[in-house]
Amino acid sequence: MKIYLCGAISHDPDANGWRRKMIRELLEHEFWNPLEKERDIMDSDDLVERFRTVKQHADLGSPIGLNGLRRIMLEQIIPLDIEGVTWADVLVCRVKRDKRMWGSICEIYEAYKQNKPVYLITDLKYIEMNAWEIALADEIWFSEKDGITGLRRLK
Repeated sequence: MKIYLCGAISHDPDANGWRRKMIRELLEHEFWNPLEKERDIMDSDDLVERFRTVKQHADLGSPIGLNGLRRIMLEQIIPLDIEGVTWADVLVCRVKRDKRMWGSICEIYEAYKQNKPVYLITDLKYIEMNAWEIALADEIWFSEKDGITGLRRLK
């Protein structure tokens, strides 16, 4: 089974840690890790740094920063994420408290539009979750351990 690993990136210090754990634990599956894919297209840490600089200028109201941010997102990041969702059989999203997940909800919706199962891994209660996440999820697991067990069961 091919799995797209969805979840906060920019504002989550463990963004790659949980993804790597899933890959290690579920060797029988193929994975699309957007962090690794973005690193591939960004050519190096230089472009990653440029992306951060562009975001900072956008925050300062600079039209150059805002246009640069839009260009990077629309020409590179978003198409790559959609390609990953299209490639995958299922989408697994880790939902954490206080993490900005705008891109994740877009990826969840894209998977839903493509009739692909969406599985959430979270430590939140339903009342703390986004209604979109709940509505679009085929199943919700309340720990990484339960998520790994659930994915093993799917095959």
